[in-house]
Amino acid sequence: MKKFIPVIFLILTSLAAGSVVYSQDANGGLLQWDPVEGDYQHLVLRGSQVEYDADDPDWGAVFATIYSDSAGVFPCSVMIEGAFIVEPGGCISCQLCIAACPVGAITMGADDIAIISPGLCIACGLCTYVCPVNTIFAPSTRTHFALFAVSEEGTEIFLQGIEQ
Repeated sequence: MKKFIPVIFLILTSLAAGSVVYSQDANGGLLQWDPVEGDYQHLVLRGSQVEYDADDPDWGAVFATIYSDSAGVFPCSVMIEGAFIVEPGGCISCQLCIAACPVGAITMGADDIAIISPGLCIACGLCTYVCPVNTIFAPSTRTHFALFAVSEEGTEIFLQGIEQ
């Protein structure tokens, strides 16, 4: 019986899942979601060019890590910059994007995946033109976003997906 309790909990969580809503302006995008209740370590907001796949543990790029306030309440929105982002599962470490970036906003991470610094990115899009695997994208109304809760053990639990 104890083995079935986590499965039942996950089913109920997915049935009660709300939605993430994205809106965009000249300064970036606003992501809003339904209130999150629970004793979680933090929340993670991920986005991808493809729909969320529960069987893909590396799905999406991390757009934001969200922490609760001193009362344990998580915010229901976050602003993300209009900078481009690299989807980690697609990067082949060719470094063509680094060479193309006119402002040096792209570096290689410790895991040999390109990382774009949102504060330096001028959203020119040159990196997207040279990427041979089309893994660099800017957040838009076509981006698939998902909100995950992170348990004390570090496990990500899907909470809410984007409402298209």
